Amino acid sequence: MTTTKRAADMIEELSNAYSNQPVILLAHCKRGDQEALGIKIRLARLFQIEADAITANGHNGTYSFHIPGSYTTSFGNEYCATSQEFAATASTIIDSAVIQDTSGRALLDYTRNTILKMTDGQPTAAPLSLFYANFYDNTAHAMNDSFGIGRLYYCVHKELSVVSNNIAAIAVARNIPTKSDRKYWESYYTTGGAVGDNTYVHGIKRAPGGTLVKMTSLGLKIRFPTSLYSVISSSRDRAAQYGNAIDSALKLISTAKPLLQNSLSVGLSGGRDSRFVTALALQSDLDFQSFTAVPPDLEADIAEQLHDKSRKHFRWERRDNRLKAKSGKPPTQLSPILERAADWFEFTGGDNWPTFMRKNSPRRKPIPVRSMALSGAFGDFARGHYYTKNEVISRDPETAINRMQSSFLKMRHLAPAEIRESGVDQFKATFDEMADHGITGFYALDGSFLVNRMRRQFPHPGPNTLIPMLSTSMVADVFWDDPASKLNGDALREMTNKLVPEWSSVPYFHEAAVGSDPAVTNKVTIQPTYWEVDRDDFLASVEYSVKKNDFFDLSTAAVEQAIVDLPGGRTRTNSFFETVFWHAGFNSLLDRINTVVSDG
Repeated sequence: MTTTKRAADMIEELSNAYSNQPVILLAHCKRGDQEALGIKIRLARLFQIEADAITANGHNGTYSFHIPGSYTTSFGNEYCATSQEFAATASTIIDSAVIQDTSGRALLDYTRNTILKMTDGQPTAAPLSLFYANFYDNTAHAMNDSFGIGRLYYCVHKELSVVSNNIAAIAVARNIPTKSDRKYWESYYTTGGAVGDNTYVHGIKRAPGGTLVKMTSLGLKIRFPTSLYSVISSSRDRAAQYGNAIDSALKLISTAKPLLQNSLSVGLSGGRDSRFVTALALQSDLDFQSFTAVPPDLEADIAEQLHDKSRKHFRWERRDNRLKAKSGKPPTQLSPILERAADWFEFTGGDNWPTFMRKNSPRRKPIPVRSMALSGAFGDFARGHYYTKNEVISRDPETAINRMQSSFLKMRHLAPAEIRESGVDQFKATFDEMADHGITGFYALDGSFLVNRMRRQFPHPGPNTLIPMLSTSMVADVFWDDPASKLNGDALREMTNKLVPEWSSVPYFHEAAVGSDPAVTNKVTIQPTYWEVDRDDFLASVEYSVKKNDFFDLSTAAVEQAIVDLPGGRTRTNSFFETVFWHAGFNSLLDRINTVVSDG
């Protein structure tokens, strides 16, 4: 008998976890069925669903668990289980056979084949987080993409081995008191996000990109056959022609075409990434609706030029968020800060930056997703990061590296010095790791963007988001470009102009905005701060969070002075307090985890 589900079929039949992904967990339990039943019961309590809502399979020590997430789609099977096998994906699989198949067999075949290809060292597309169990031979495998964007966490505790895409799920599976990981939060307060492999729960690790985990009765065996480091190292001597990057992006779109027939949306700003993605959509002859959200108005002014100059017609509109305020309708009332922090931490998994909590959290019921969106997300790696033009001209990467590391100590001084120093030490360790792979100088700074900021801080893309730039072909084609060229974004400019030559005369946003007032043109600067939105809620939330987190002291007087002095600037000060709230959101989840564990 085969059990298979598409997310859209689960609305009436199963309850769902409050999560932007399905929850998938594989466990090897030496105590067998009884231990597996305990895991199922604790998962149900954690996610506040009936135990029967969890699809559990397995015997002889190897077990699988699947809970549908908040999003419901018709983009292919999320999992498939037979009496002997289980396969599941945490992200939409862009594969023709999987998309078209309704039996679930294609997902099983895809998962088996992808694991075999990964064993042979073939890089994988992103995002990808695959889980496979063979109950007949008592083994299980889990893997992620070469970037590490697909979430994969693991833990070994005594005789229990667990892998999952959800940290909290592993925490309750272990069935021991859960503690916060101090180093995780030290790096978070220092750099604005996690670095390395630590997670917010002590003893649970996040797998690096290109990881293949094999689970047997002997425990976990972890390999890195398709790491991003191997992709980068093998491409050092390639010619900078960018053909592979373009071909890879177009192939992904072509494969996904069956999913792109219903109200395809493409955001077009004045930046590089969205322009390139729009050019790909035109080259692929897609029928799509393009839009530009304003303010700032300069974004739409540039997009309008692109629309008018394009030889191929496409639909485009300017979406002015200010019109809502002028419509006479009352503005959306924001829920309290700490309520939003706790909800968004749980919904996103928490292992990413916290900016979601600036808006109200999703409702706690299934969220239908019917159409795909083509996105330029994660495309930032095609450019240079953390170094300046003068440093490149002077051939002085050490100054750039030291400046970046010391900036963490200077800009975030609301956190105690010992916290910032520990965070910087963790950040430095990633540079040592890159040096072991021959990545040094300016390229180490670009590598840091990939393995730290992109892998650990960017939020996981939604199930309806197609990301053509997130390919190992793109990394191989652009990583070793001259640093000065990378600062200019020459690679994306050249690729875009190959696809749509008539756009070559239209300036990018960063070029058109030179000399303008950031308060008018910078999309980050124009956003209100927490204390500007609701000062009373802000002050009360900081006071509660500092006590709840018990991580460092910060008096109300110091907080009030900080929002006047703005140490490190208005945006960084706002971001610092956002981290304080996010930390409190974690502690709310931690309390629930430990309540579930203590209840047995």
